Amino acid sequence: MRYPVEDLNKMSVDNLRKLAVKEQIGTPKWRAFTKRDDLVAVLSMDDDVRGPVAAEYVELWEAGIRQKHEDAAVKALTVHPDDPLAKMLAAQIQSYLQFPEQRLDATEALVRSWEEKLGIIGEKLDDRVEVECQQMAASMAEVLAGVGAKVEAKLVELENRAPTRVEIVVKQGDDERTVEGLAHSHLELLLRMVGAECHVFMCGPAGSGKTKAAEQVALALDLPFYPQSVGAQTTMSHLLGFIDATGNLHKTPFRRAYEDGGVFILDEIDAGNANVITALNAGLANGYCSFPDGIVARHQQFRCIAAGNTLGTGADRMYVGRNQLDAATLDRFCYMEWPYDVALEGALVGLTVMGKPLDIKAGGLVKSVSDWFETVRVTREVVDELKIRHIVSPRATIFGARLAEAGIGLKHIENAVLWKGCGHDSVKRIQEAVKSRIQGS
Repeated sequence: MRYPVEDLNKMSVDNLRKLAVKEQIGTPKWRAFTKRDDLVAVLSMDDDVRGPVAAEYVELWEAGIRQKHEDAAVKALTVHPDDPLAKMLAAQIQSYLQFPEQRLDATEALVRSWEEKLGIIGEKLDDRVEVECQQMAASMAEVLAGVGAKVEAKLVELENRAPTRVEIVVKQGDDERTVEGLAHSHLELLLRMVGAECHVFMCGPAGSGKTKAAEQVALALDLPFYPQSVGAQTTMSHLLGFIDATGNLHKTPFRRAYEDGGVFILDEIDAGNANVITALNAGLANGYCSFPDGIVARHQQFRCIAAGNTLGTGADRMYVGRNQLDAATLDRFCYMEWPYDVALEGALVGLTVMGKPLDIKAGGLVKSVSDWFETVRVTREVVDELKIRHIVSPRATIFGARLAEAGIGLKHIENAVLWKGCGHDSVKRIQEAVKSRIQGS
């Protein structure tokens, strides 16, 4: 095999000698002691001319070595003819020159032996280096895989926390609709609760996007949207409608949604008169409602959402115009908190702000309806025994079972139908007593 000169010039002398051994060029002695230029010259030749030329190189080299020995002997005797050391040196050189083949064979055998030993050592070193490289590569691959997994997990976390243009798919029979665009982190939970045919009470601070979220729910369900705000001056006729002096019927947003189907939001519900709002109780709990012109059956696609700044338990230092609502009205709703979403807030002004995603399945899924029924029953008994002013009605069982079927986690279900409006300290007392009783049984 002919080797390019530029590649040979990059190799060390030791590697050139090894290559000469591989190609079986020259004698071991010649390979061991010849110059670099001679090795490069021979290895760069074609195969058909390399053999003869290499043999000529070896012959000339050995002749040169022999001539040097003869010259050394003559010089030693000429310069110091009577010197015993010169005579002894000349005798040794002459002895070597008399039996060149034997000397050469011995030298070749020695060189060949060392070439074999060095070759074995080199192979072992090569194998060891290869094993070390493989181990290092495997270790680096493992490290990089771990780093890659962490980076990917972090990117997913950041993606979940960022206000994305969500695509929430809603199935209704064989039809599917998608909510697209910027959305509040709690929108999917609201959508699941409304889709489970539960009336929802959204409690959150002013400007947190409650009304907008209700509109997005209507869009997702492909239903008309009917908003109506209430206050201290809201009357029953504002909610149920009226017949004027000429006999004309004036329908309200509630009436249209109730009769024809749609999402009705009772905005600022906690600013309304508790006695007036109770007029809606029968319509929310049953399949019919009494209006000025008669009783109207509830449409199958009627959905009701209430929105307020308090839990319906009365005014506080911030929302001083809020009223305490009747417990019977509040019991008809599932509660959910609607906080500010800073990620959505930033996105509305063109900023990317990291927020906190909502875990729909927080607390784990309900194992069975019977387990949920038992939880509600024991909770009701504990509330009565502790004399806490709180209602745990059968609606907690019914609504909770619907929410569980919708894939909502236990934590959200308990907040929606068990603890709604109940103080933190009272909830803690109830939970401890319920846990103790269930474990005791």
